[in-house]
Amino acid sequence: MRWPKDEFARHVPVLQSAGLLPAGRYSSAEGTTQDKRAGIDGIIQNHASGATFTLAQRIHTESPTHEGSITIRESLGSGGLTEMGKMLGSLRYGGALPSINVQIWVAPGNGSGNRLVQAVAIDSRELFRHIVRGVRQDGSPLYCTCVGPRLPSHGGDQNWLRPVAITRAAALRLGTRDTLPGHGVEVRVFRPVDVQLGLPA
Repeated sequence: MRWPKDEFARHVPVLQSAGLLPAGRYSSAEGTTQDKRAGIDGIIQNHASGATFTLAQRIHTESPTHEGSITIRESLGSGGLTEMGKMLGSLRYGGALPSINVQIWVAPGNGSGNRLVQAVAIDSRELFRHIVRGVRQDGSPLYCTCVGPRLPSHGGDQNWLRPVAITRAAALRLGTRDTLPGHGVEVRVFRPVDVQLGLPA
């Protein structure tokens, strides 16, 4: 699904107020060299402290399919470099990585744009160092036991995602033995107090 260019940016103030994202001025980096080479979709600059934070960001439509999990794009039918490929390349060769991997779920609002249902933020380096445990002889990744079987992604044939369990319910549904928090990876979850339905925290 194609989202409006400012869809993620609209929710940044709420995510910053909730403590999921650091304070500072947000700007999109989608389509830039940073995005193409390192998977950096957004940048937050805190002029008071001088700190710069980079984001890998994804927007989901509210759906029970991905409840209690995040997803990582594994392959594209076009053969283009995926989020997974960019991250593994950066880890292997010491390149830049996004500071934070943040994924949000939205649902249709009442005339004022989509409303935020839930958000999950994880340190990107911890996430990718954990979920990829090695490489097989054919070059394919050897995943952690919190990573589920691949799922088809929108946008064309042979586009695949990998779900990563963050709750026990998701682990049971996906058939994984473990979860990210169960392996000691900090996962920060936010859900607005007015949301009655959505993903379990």
